[in-house]
Amino acid sequence: MKKMTMLILFVMVFATILPNKAVAQEVPYFTFTTDSENYFLRTQTAYTPAKEITAFDGHSFVEPNHVFVDNEDNVYISDTGLNQVIILDKTLSYQGFLESE
Repeated sequence: MKKMTMLILFVMVFATILPNKAVAQEVPYFTFTTDSENYFLRTQTAYTPAKEITAFDGHSFVEPNHVFVDNEDNVYISDTGLNQVIILDKTLSYQGFLESE
């Protein structure tokens, strides 16, 4: 019993003296907000990206500008270079596009 107590004590002491490490990854953008006089202020990162989408259905984006997510989690990405709105489902699979005339 005494050996077990000493082993537990040793493990606890050893675990507390190990350096604690925090891992963080830089995000590819900055987050801003405005103050009461409409000046932009850089703030802490609002969210971190889970996935980067650079192509869809074998095609690449040209100038993606805006992203919209509807109530069913479908994602709409406007690409002014293609003059299209790309539609992805909630699993980010390509569903189609809307094209301006």
